[in-house]
Amino acid sequence: MAVTRSPVAEGTFYGLILIALYSLVIVASTPYLSPPTALQLALERNWPFFVLLPSSFAAMMGVRRWLANRSACSIKKTEALGASTSVLSTFFSFFSLTLVGCCGLLAFWVSTLLGTTAVLALVELSIPLTLTAFAGMVLATLVMLRTGLRPSQNEGESGR
Repeated sequence: MAVTRSPVAEGTFYGLILIALYSLVIVASTPYLSPPTALQLALERNWPFFVLLPSSFAAMMGVRRWLANRSACSIKKTEALGASTSVLSTFFSFFSLTLVGCCGLLAFWVSTLLGTTAVLALVELSIPLTLTAFAGMVLATLVMLRTGLRPSQNEGESGR
């Protein structure tokens, strides 16, 4: 008998794995702070990210599995949009931590590519940009729901 995992639990699991990797990057890129202090500062400054990443993955996986069982639609484009918005939100969230000494190398690389003014703007707007990227993930989920609920042309013909 095969064990069936809940898609919401699976999405939460993957989101928590990403949070663990994110935390490792924070600890590794903040060598002058102890790991607990670095993580505490990250939680204080980026708490929306720590909450929204696992929950958005859970919602995305749940909707995806539900639609896959319900219809024969293709949702590959919206899955790609959801994945890219989570990567984008992660990228933006690191900039809020540069003020406490974390992820300075990322800021340096971006400043060499885009200039110092762009980095200052990213640092200043990191939380709103992170939340906007998560809104993109919600939008991708809603698009999946909307396109997945439409009857496909093959369903209409097979019912005759």
